[in-house]
Amino acid sequence: MKKIFIMLLSVLVVLVGCASKPKETINEEVPAVQDEGTDKIEPEVSDEESKVATQIELSVVEEAITYAGMGEDDKLESVYIENGDIEIVIELAPNDLLDPKDLAVTSYSQASDELLEHEGWKTLTIKYVEIGTISMNRSEKETNDLGMDYFPTRVITERLK
Repeated sequence: MKKIFIMLLSVLVVLVGCASKPKETINEEVPAVQDEGTDKIEPEVSDEESKVATQIELSVVEEAITYAGMGEDDKLESVYIENGDIEIVIELAPNDLLDPKDLAVTSYSQASDELLEHEGWKTLTIKYVEIGTISMNRSEKETNDLGMDYFPTRVITERLK
């Protein structure tokens, strides 16, 4: 019962965070930088790309998912990381009080909030067995008034397929 209360409270916190003014996006182009003394033009590496250069460790992802994105009876089926793409499979335990899709959205929201505190990844895809899959690119994150990064619950819900 305590776990359900915590999950519901978490959903409430996320929804309140989503009610804030959406962040404006800017069409970003990668500027080219000409190397002095050569005719070769190389694209400038953005901060986001350089953060992915050192890939997040598997143990960090597993700990974050287990701590923030899973309930006591949920089962972590697999975790796979390659080139900054994190792919996870989770089997959520049955719940008589909440819809499985709502549980998946809450789980993804909590797991992604935790992972957004770590560098070294660019996409997070979580497949929920017999429920659906949610995938978000790190560049789609928003920042709340407290300076904390998150993916909007509305977008997570739309992405659940």
